[in-house]
Amino acid sequence: MKAQFFNKPLNYTLNIQGDAWEQGSSVKGDLTITNTSKDATDDLTKHGVHLCYCQSKKLKAKDATGIRLIESMLMAEGQSSLGFNFTLDINSPITDSTGSLQILTGDIEDPLSCGLIELKIIPFKVFSSFIEVFETFYRFKFKALKNKKGYIEAQVSPPATKEWAKIQKMILQFKMDEKDLIVTCLINIKVLSFDDSLNKTKDEKKEIILTITDKEHSIYGSVNQAGIQKHITSMLEQIKLKPIL
Repeated sequence: MKAQFFNKPLNYTLNIQGDAWEQGSSVKGDLTITNTSKDATDDLTKHGVHLCYCQSKKLKAKDATGIRLIESMLMAEGQSSLGFNFTLDINSPITDSTGSLQILTGDIEDPLSCGLIELKIIPFKVFSSFIEVFETFYRFKFKALKNKKGYIEAQVSPPATKEWAKIQKMILQFKMDEKDLIVTCLINIKVLSFDDSLNKTKDEKKEIILTITDKEHSIYGSVNQAGIQKHITSMLEQIKLKPIL
């Protein structure tokens, strides 16, 4: 990606390698600043490239509190160009409707004056592998992933069969713990209640946490479908409707 920004008298030329980035990957590029005024000083030490997380609503309203600085690279004295390399956290926010990681160029002390370009951050491949196995072998359907308090999460719909009839709502949350995949299942189900000797149903909430090691979710650089299936089956056995004998 390439962009140019002008904040008189400075002209910023930004080059970024790539169009989309996976969580945990690197964002590389270079910035060149040209001073178009002969009267202005050449001190650019407050200017540079800044990796930030921006909240969409606040950014649209020009509210600087919606910009959170993650990392900066600044020009050295006498320098007018620099290369940069930002390594994204393995649990960095993905790009969704609420916000995104962006590259800002300029003086971060005045972030609203900076030029900015949005980065398309996509889920780490292990999350996508887990979802693919879940949908392919169990026929559950995932809605769009979104950020949620350090996780990425999706609402999940079960197949329309009797064994899943008691599921009212199901949400899966994903994050990495070093190389291990952590999946938290938050689920609302209807269960039989025998209070007052009457057969009726009540709502119940369950939380199931799966820890899937790197050897279980990946093998020789590819998806370990059998390892992922083992954990999904274990989770679903705890919530499926079983016939009463």
